[in-house]
Amino acid sequence: MSKSASPLQNKALNMPAHAIYGWLTVITGIIAPPIALFALKKYKLAAVALFAIVASLGIAKIYASLNNWPFPLWLFPLQTITHLTTAHYLYKNKGLIEKSIGHIAFSLKTLFFTFLLCSLLWPLPYFLLSQYAIASVSMNPTLIHGDYVITQKTYDSNAGGLSNLMRSSPLDYGDLVIFKHPKEEETYIKRIIAMPGDNVRFEGNDLSINNTPVERKHIKANKDNPAFRWLKNELYYEINNSKVYNISITSDSAMISGEIKVPEGFYFVMGDNRNQSIDSRFWGLLPKENIMEKPLFIWWSIQPGLKPQIRWKRIAKWLH
Repeated sequence: MSKSASPLQNKALNMPAHAIYGWLTVITGIIAPPIALFALKKYKLAAVALFAIVASLGIAKIYASLNNWPFPLWLFPLQTITHLTTAHYLYKNKGLIEKSIGHIAFSLKTLFFTFLLCSLLWPLPYFLLSQYAIASVSMNPTLIHGDYVITQKTYDSNAGGLSNLMRSSPLDYGDLVIFKHPKEEETYIKRIIAMPGDNVRFEGNDLSINNTPVERKHIKANKDNPAFRWLKNELYYEINNSKVYNISITSDSAMISGEIKVPEGFYFVMGDNRNQSIDSRFWGLLPKENIMEKPLFIWWSIQPGLKPQIRWKRIAKWLH
């Protein structure tokens, strides 16, 4: 009698745990589908759900940052379908939950400790990396409207503590920098052309540093991006103190000239699109303390317009 009752008693005792983990898994499926599917060892489905959610959130963020673009309303149904489909799948496959109680319990514990660890570490990326959206043509062809770049925070070389450990490499010729405009409440991105102590002379499209002309080598007409064909840009390699980078110049010479000595604590910066850039030639030198970040690479790029197109060839492109 006792032997026949034992399985029933054990089952009755286990039912609350099954019910708790079962409903918890279904609720997790609604809130975070990848986690629930991973707990049930459905790794492929978890990967698909994770990709759908991350991709839609990424696209939503990009569209939201460009106020003049129509927001893709299909993103909301996509996320809703992903969450509800996962919950329905879990409900229809209750047997998986009962068979995977141990794995679910382990996954939930792992999730808890992962969440705790992330809560402690999440501030670090803020101090190390950031994101910047390109919204002008002044850095064409290196950076064009619709590029999104990952940037590294810059810190003074004399900074102490954690900032000193995470500071970027020293600034040098040809470095791209993101900075606060010295005279306006705007954030710009330009390239360092001259360092403290240099004497810079510019006349039209000609540039000299310390009485030495900056060398250029013609590449081709800039027809890679149809949006800028009307500018009739020509591409060049510019060689500045052994640093090589691309610049863009139109056939019409820039109507500006001048000469300036760069004092300590300042930099002379210019845009790569020389005829379409408002830079140190116009508003003066850039103070070192205004420099905030150094771009590292393009992580996303999309062609502006009512029917935006992803520029796949520009994604994951390192900057120099």
